[in-house]
Amino acid sequence: MYNWTDIGIILKIEKRGEKGNLLNVLTNNHGRHMGWFNNFNKKQYLIQPGDLVSVSWSSRISNQLGFFKIELIETTVGKIFNDKIRLDVISSFCSLTSFILPERENCPFFFQKSKTFLKEIPINPSNNEVLKLYIFWELDLLNEVGTPLNFSECTVSGDKKNLKYVSPKSGNAVGSSFAGKYENRLLKLPFFLGGVNVINNNENDDICSGLSLTLFFIKKFLDTFDFNNLTKLLFARIRLQNNFK
Repeated sequence: MYNWTDIGIILKIEKRGEKGNLLNVLTNNHGRHMGWFNNFNKKQYLIQPGDLVSVSWSSRISNQLGFFKIELIETTVGKIFNDKIRLDVISSFCSLTSFILPERENCPFFFQKSKTFLKEIPINPSNNEVLKLYIFWELDLLNEVGTPLNFSECTVSGDKKNLKYVSPKSGNAVGSSFAGKYENRLLKLPFFLGGVNVINNNENDDICSGLSLTLFFIKKFLDTFDFNNLTKLLFARIRLQNNFK
């Protein structure tokens, strides 16, 4: 018999039959893990994606799907029920994590960053700040799957000042003086990510550019896999960006 106990974040709940559920959970010490959850307690229906839980997993054989026992530690959705943007943020967070992260690969550093980010969602007074934190989290996600982006210096000159663009090929920053004839092909670097100026002198445009930037590299990463319907997979992420616009 194989079993373990951990702390996790609920990513996805798929109902199977009257009381059965297929759960997708990001855990501290066991990575993204899936398992069956038989719901015999009506109170357990309060568990929602984004919630922090205590999770126990058991299986007769280690490579089987196995069974979960779940206890709620802290809800996230329950604290922001009337805030559409923050609900969209959680939906996108759970959706991206559930299909981008490989299953059962240990990622404790990324788990802690995700946990810290989720705690900010209900308490941060500004939706714009929540969205900025979300974009930083997406950069952490890309880094976790081996697609790090570097905005600290110009990829051409090494200069750490006057950074304005991002190369769509390398994911590295480009200084304002080194764009040349490729300026129209480069992505904009928002001020809050290290860019020289707030885009269009408008914070909302700066955030929209940040969302477009990370989405570009998420799509680029996913293009390396044979997904039948990428738009469907990214539905929650695209909806977040469209609703903010």
